[in-house]
Amino acid sequence: MKKIFLLCIFLFLTLHCSYASYVSDVTAYIQKYQGYALETQRRYGIPASITLAQGILESGAGKSRLTLQSHNHFGVKGKGTVGSVKAKDDEPGLSTFRAYRNDQESYDDHARVLRANRYWKDLKHVSIYDYRSWARIIKANGYATAPDYAEALIGLIDRFQLYKVNNGRKLRANKRLVVVGYREIVVSSGKRDSVPTFENEAEVVLDDDEMSDEENELEKCIENYPTDLVINDVPCTVMMPGKELNTICRDYCIDNPEDVLRYNEVNSESQLKEGCIVYLDKKKAKYEGSRDVYNVRSGETLYDISQRFAIQVQKLAKMNHIENVHALLPKGMAIELK
Repeated sequence: MKKIFLLCIFLFLTLHCSYASYVSDVTAYIQKYQGYALETQRRYGIPASITLAQGILESGAGKSRLTLQSHNHFGVKGKGTVGSVKAKDDEPGLSTFRAYRNDQESYDDHARVLRANRYWKDLKHVSIYDYRSWARIIKANGYATAPDYAEALIGLIDRFQLYKVNNGRKLRANKRLVVVGYREIVVSSGKRDSVPTFENEAEVVLDDDEMSDEENELEKCIENYPTDLVINDVPCTVMMPGKELNTICRDYCIDNPEDVLRYNEVNSESQLKEGCIVYLDKKKAKYEGSRDVYNVRSGETLYDISQRFAIQVQKLAKMNHIENVHALLPKGMAIELK
């Protein structure tokens, strides 16, 4: 997975949201929709953990404009029960996304889409507890184009213990999962329930507090950056694991991906690295906050600072009489922000 670059390291005081608010948003999403996910597991055989992880990732924990406007939690394309909404993506002719009357319709439709897809034959025999195999099969068969989509789903499941929603267990990577039985447990409500036991269990199961590689990668992003924030009165988001330019445009109903490149003053999507801020509108000509001067940190360029404070890089260059905006600046150098 991609390295978190220095230009993504922002002062916490510049953020309007925090790590705690991201976790709170995801936790609230899980509490609100886990019943829907369990119902689709019962009716369609799709693991509740996978459904919730996809919902969190595809909807920005329910905060994306597509979800808020159209109840579409999974970016399903086409025409829904109340029509469709426009949002450009990378597939010509498929630039509309389904709109639903309510969230339940979105969850049911997502399950039907998975069941009807060509790769269902590869999924229907996989255990509902084997979320790692589900994530990799879904990605391998083209559900999403983001190269780290499977890892993002697994990271979410591990980080937020979504495997517990259907009484599953936290799984080690690259281990064959065979359910050999069930053991009875007493849940918090006092009722009795059961959890699966696996063949070679010690080799297959992780402790809940043992971090998986996918969880560690996700944590690097959410530790420092929430999904949605505003800097210098410019709305922005974060290139989280499993996301790419097209999904950001879809989530925020931006018609032209070229606009996002222009807002961030880059030439290609490859320059929008995982974990980095992505602006959703044009940056400002100067910093409109209370700070007047910024002292350069080691390894920073003027472009990095323009992203830190949502200032157009050429405006910042003119203010500070700097020609090469990508050259490393001396540590401690004072940069005028306004």
